[in-house]
Amino acid sequence: MVASCSANGLGMGCALGQDVYFDNFSLIQNGLFSPGDLLGADKGRNGNLDTVGAPANWTVVKTGEDNLQFSTQDYAIHSGNVGMWLKSFAGGDAKVLQTVNGVAGGHYTFSGFSKWETGYNGADPSSATQTFMTIDFLDGSSNVLGTQSLNLRTVQINDGTWRQFSLNGTAPAGTVSVRVSAGASAMGNSGINPQSAMFDDFALLLGGSGANLLTAGVPEPASLGLMLLGLAVGAAYRRRSA
Repeated sequence: MVASCSANGLGMGCALGQDVYFDNFSLIQNGLFSPGDLLGADKGRNGNLDTVGAPANWTVVKTGEDNLQFSTQDYAIHSGNVGMWLKSFAGGDAKVLQTVNGVAGGHYTFSGFSKWETGYNGADPSSATQTFMTIDFLDGSSNVLGTQSLNLRTVQINDGTWRQFSLNGTAPAGTVSVRVSAGASAMGNSGINPQSAMFDDFALLLGGSGANLLTAGVPEPASLGLMLLGLAVGAAYRRRSA
């Protein structure tokens, strides 16, 4: 789509109010075609758009820019079918987070794979862009009791190579849950292409157990048909510049 105007008559750009919205779709079946079918039943899935288009059990927190996508393109994937693509050229903040039950005194390791392209702004020490992985230990009221955070600028290289990073933390007394997050803040267009950052294959381990406590740690989509997937048409252009 394109902007429906280029000026508001005052030489100050388009006025607000150009968007179009959809919601509450339905697909009604008016006959019985198989056992268990209900006459007049809505056959659509997530027609009201209430199923969040993000990986299962992950929450997306972001500013209004189109700066985060769960992409099926090879450049965004470390393994599996989907990877997390931070479109730094769009600007703004974007992260995913997940909260699981915690154990006070438990020793936790949060890991993930990260890849930065050549022009990613977060690699520039003078840039305001911060790319991070974080563990928060929460009490029963979701108050933060302690935090461990990794600034990826101190460990990652912008050479288009996947690398695994991890951080460790011990849950303080009173811990009821553990929240992990990964993303970037104050992203910006470096003017050098390509300039995206990727995350994939997250895991949260509790000492003494080899089980990944995260659901959909890849992250993989809850439903591929509902994701904002990286489409082949125009993907290369969108990857590189605003």
